[in-house]
Amino acid sequence: MRAAVGLEHGDPGYERGMALILWLIAVVIAIVGVVQLLQGQILLGIILLIVACAVGPGGWSIFRGRAHA
Repeated sequence: MRAAVGLEHGDPGYERGMALILWLIAVVIAIVGVVQLLQGQILLGIILLIVACAVGPGGWSIFRGRAHA
C-alpha cells in the first residue's frame, strides 16, 4: 500500500518537483553570487555563479554519473 503523502521516484511529478527545487537553489546561489560581486568579492562571486550554473536542473550533476552520448 502506497502512502498518500509525498512523491516517490517513479511518480510523474517527481522529476518536476526535483527540477523546481534545484532551480530555486540555483537562483539563491546566483543572487548571493551577484551580491558578492557588488561587494567587491570578485573571486567568490564568480565561483558562486559557476556553482549556480552547475546546480540548476540543466546543469552538471554528480548523481547522474557520466554523460551519455
